[in-house]
Amino acid sequence: MGWTMTLSNDPRSIVQRILAKYLDGHDLEQAVELWRFQYSKKPLQELNYFVFEIATSSTLRNLRNDIVQDLQQGLEYSEIDLSQTLAVKTVQAKHTATQPEPVTQDTLNLVEASHHQALNGLFQQLLQYLKGQNELLEVMQEHLQDSGIDVQYQLDFLHYVQSGEALSPAFYQKKILSQMLNTLYAVLCDYFGPMKSDRYMAQAIAQIDQQYPMVMIKQYL
Repeated sequence: MGWTMTLSNDPRSIVQRILAKYLDGHDLEQAVELWRFQYSKKPLQELNYFVFEIATSSTLRNLRNDIVQDLQQGLEYSEIDLSQTLAVKTVQAKHTATQPEPVTQDTLNLVEASHHQALNGLFQQLLQYLKGQNELLEVMQEHLQDSGIDVQYQLDFLHYVQSGEALSPAFYQKKILSQMLNTLYAVLCDYFGPMKSDRYMAQAIAQIDQQYPMVMIKQYL
């Protein structure tokens, strides 16, 4: 499904038409709303983070570079169009100020790495609260079995807890991460109750948000 700049120069409409090349239905609606509420007022350079969040399937992950470039181009043209009533120098200055750096695979890899590091940091912080609790692995395994997470990822996380070795790259999917964080919260509640668990979770999130402000860790909760 293509898009055309003649339909509307409203940035939200432009984002929706561009993303319709890659998403449809509820996924498209969610992506547009995410852009509207979290990224519409931010510099175009941060589109890398937006695209990382919405490109969750293997097919879309391979197209991240294309999606970022399409969005940058469309939103740059909308900026220029909205500024046509200003003096030419003003338009040129604004265009120069918003001109993003070229998108490279290295840039996208760095964005992906920052998300992995942030989530790993959050897991480690939550596990630190649980360190030393009796029968932790057994309790965690019981909750994992009820979580809906695929068995391969359950085993991956249990191995991560036991060995400290890195999680597999495939583990870092938004659905799995959300399920895993909910599971860890349930384990915390078993040992500490909801009130203390809420405090632990809030403290851990605040710490990771400070270290990785662009990741917006709450999207995984």
